[in-house]
Amino acid sequence: NIQLNVIQRGMTFSVQANMLDNKVMFRPNITVQQTEAKNYSPYYNDLGAFDQPGPGGYTFSGHKDSVVDFDSDFTPDVFGGFNLIYRPIEKLDIGLSGYYYSNYRLTTLANRDLNAGHVVETTADAIDGKFLLNTYIGFNISNNFTVYFSGRNLLNQSSPEGFGTDNIENQLLFGLSLNY
Repeated sequence: NIQLNVIQRGMTFSVQANMLDNKVMFRPNITVQQTEAKNYSPYYNDLGAFDQPGPGGYTFSGHKDSVVDFDSDFTPDVFGGFNLIYRPIEKLDIGLSGYYYSNYRLTTLANRDLNAGHVVETTADAIDGKFLLNTYIGFNISNNFTVYFSGRNLLNQSSPEGFGTDNIENQLLFGLSLNY
């Protein structure tokens, strides 16, 4: 076991408003969070540190004084979104939704500099913050049959959303939904 403690503090605010005789629904939300790492050392999982000699008997110098506290950037500080739904008539749904998150960075401790005697922290992936906007229009021909148009990532924010994931390109879809 290691002495690392991670404390995540956050607050979420969300509201749901139904207006114009329930023809318009608006649901915004936002979360603000902070992640703090206490008693962190890049040497915790490494042979050769904390009096655990590695293969060949090597040890890292200065590792016992490397424990620090810091605000982590491993999670977004802010994220949130909204849904706006308009039903001008009973069979027609028109929706607009979006979500945002701020930059965050994932690191790896896989690199060791045995000559200098320390672990090198390396960025595994830097995730850029972004805002995605989506839309949906659906017409219910019957309870079991819907014709729809869906647009995802209308602003074409082409970048990955997580470690090792693909870029999300914009998509425009037309379709039929049959339930039976």
